[in-house]
Amino acid sequence: MEKMEGEKKKIALVTGGTGFLGKNFTAYLLEKGWEVVCLVRPNSRYAHLKKDGIRLVLGDFTQMDVLREAVHGVDAVFHLAAATAAVSIEKMFEVNCSATENLVKVCAEQEKTPVFVYVSSLAAAGPSTVQRPHEESDACRPVSWYGKSKLAAEFTLAQYADRVPISVVRPPIIFGPEDHEMRKWINAIRKTGFFFIPFLRPFRFSMVHSEDVSQLLLLAAEKGERMPHLSADELETFLRRLSSPKKLSEALPVLENGCGIYFASQTEHPTYVEMGRIFGKALGRKFTMILPVSPPVMGLMCFAMHIRAKLTGKTATLNLDKFREVNAGSWSCSAEKARRQLGFQNTDSLAEQCRKTAEWICRNG
Repeated sequence: MEKMEGEKKKIALVTGGTGFLGKNFTAYLLEKGWEVVCLVRPNSRYAHLKKDGIRLVLGDFTQMDVLREAVHGVDAVFHLAAATAAVSIEKMFEVNCSATENLVKVCAEQEKTPVFVYVSSLAAAGPSTVQRPHEESDACRPVSWYGKSKLAAEFTLAQYADRVPISVVRPPIIFGPEDHEMRKWINAIRKTGFFFIPFLRPFRFSMVHSEDVSQLLLLAAEKGERMPHLSADELETFLRRLSSPKKLSEALPVLENGCGIYFASQTEHPTYVEMGRIFGKALGRKFTMILPVSPPVMGLMCFAMHIRAKLTGKTATLNLDKFREVNAGSWSCSAEKARRQLGFQNTDSLAEQCRKTAEWICRNG
């Protein structure tokens, strides 16, 4: 929403502002005329946020008084902060579910209740089929601790939906400027001409640019559907099943056909091989060598990183939880609901967004 002359600026609280998506989203909000408040940990790198004129509140999600200070007077809360890796499922739930509940609980206390937009993940829905991308009305079967914790957070938020207007955005793989994970892919192709992929099977997956996610988050806040309410008894049943490290025996239903939930995605859903070629072309390479890593080798690598994390307490991107996701099949989703209801549009084609991202990474190292 563009600010009109003489109109009071809207105020947004953003969590996770020091992360890849957070950096892009706070810049997007400022561009759209919003005032921005960021909740940041005292030991995090937040100098760039202060330079952008963003008001900072120092603290974490366990400090209720700090959360009240951060939420007071804001029009919208955008909850981006999350843990993508943890040494145990309990720790994953503590960061992704309990912290989310503390934040929405404070929102429910406010005299002027802010809109709450939660950044979940395609991982909450679980893998799709090769033939059909996920839609919001599909039942959920997360296969990873991360996916389970994000779905648990969604259900937890629904318990407060009678007091707080809540919308959920589920992105797949996010890429764009400041993306350190994508930098590894790009630099590998740029320096060696090789693109390593997990398996050679024709699994399809969705991607979305950080600018497109930013657009959808703001659209969801301004005119999105809101989640239906979930009773405490229903929530307890869902959480009991999700908090178990065991594989789900059956899929969990979504609430009212996915009301209040939006997938963010490009219109194309490439295979790993196609993705390697797209990035190779973006870098000006006539040929990119696609090298598959066999499941046993990848499994051993992930297991080794898992043991290392257990011993040191330091998590890594490559871990057993990530292996569960990679080994599960296709990960694709459709953003047609957001296009139809909210007017969401991708800012460019996937190939062009990849080209611009590759250019940015090459320019910035």
